[in-house]
Amino acid sequence: MSDRVDQIRQVVEETRRRRSGGEPISDDNITSANPDLMPELKDELKKLAVIEAARDEADRTTASIGDNLDENTDTVPLDSDGMHPAPAYEVPDFELLAPVGRGGFGEVWVARHRLHGEFCAVKLVARHRDIELDGIRVYRQRAKDHPGLVPIEHVGETEQCVYYVMPLADDVKGSTAIRGPGEYEPKTLQWCLNNLPPPPIDEVISLGVDLLDSIAILHRAGLAHQDIKPPNIMMFGGRWKLGDLGLLAPNDQLAGNRGTIAFWPPEGTSSPIADLYALGKTLYLLATGQPLDRFGQFLDHGFGIPGDPQLLERFVNVLARACHDDVAERFRSAEEMR
Repeated sequence: MSDRVDQIRQVVEETRRRRSGGEPISDDNITSANPDLMPELKDELKKLAVIEAARDEADRTTASIGDNLDENTDTVPLDSDGMHPAPAYEVPDFELLAPVGRGGFGEVWVARHRLHGEFCAVKLVARHRDIELDGIRVYRQRAKDHPGLVPIEHVGETEQCVYYVMPLADDVKGSTAIRGPGEYEPKTLQWCLNNLPPPPIDEVISLGVDLLDSIAILHRAGLAHQDIKPPNIMMFGGRWKLGDLGLLAPNDQLAGNRGTIAFWPPEGTSSPIADLYALGKTLYLLATGQPLDRFGQFLDHGFGIPGDPQLLERFVNVLARACHDDVAERFRSAEEMR
């Protein structure tokens, strides 16, 4: 990172802190005091304004395990006839059978290949959306050799949309081929939070280590996930994998306001370190079954989680550092957090 970029980030971080403390400081005040950092500083302050506006909106809702975690993928409701709505787009070679989820960025369908009949998952994204195809292609290559990343089997385009094809996650109710695709429900970490008690702390830590390995692969490839959260961690063949790549982007093209607000660090998703912050909050949810707004209490008291006290203490310390409000105090890489 150049000295100039580092200076701009320091000014933006100081601005965020002062505003969080209630100081009514304007962009004009900041730019006037730092003319040598223009025009880049002005662009970064615009990003900060977007982040602050999104966070103010989020503050008007209550964050809990069941609420606001999956802002980008919602359950698809039935229409007035009790049927699922038709897909927004058609894609070649695949019959779209039943929706799995949808949101502001796209929709995911259970699909069947028209020739060989195998089931899969297909994500559809409108062409006007800012999907990073180069990032998806780089990811596809990395995922081939890493068991902790959901593989992409095919990427395609039509005049209306971009789509990519993935295997189906494990079904919480059994084989989709036996029950029918309309009843398919993927096994995600969010499903476990909603339906099962918290697992032992050593299992949470083991999962965290595996996910850090997956994040490290992305970061070394110059990519940031930008939306790590329980619904985007899925089980395939009995193994948890990191998935949903709709917001994947190169590290030098991060907007700062992508992903799910409840998992944003204070400065937004403006660097790959935000992935580690989001993972810390995700592991907290899994270990405690408590809402996100009690995270600070967990750091102070631990909630009496059973298990080895020393192991629990190390776990709490790792999460405290990964999710520290001050970016300078956080882990700088997935390898360091591991």
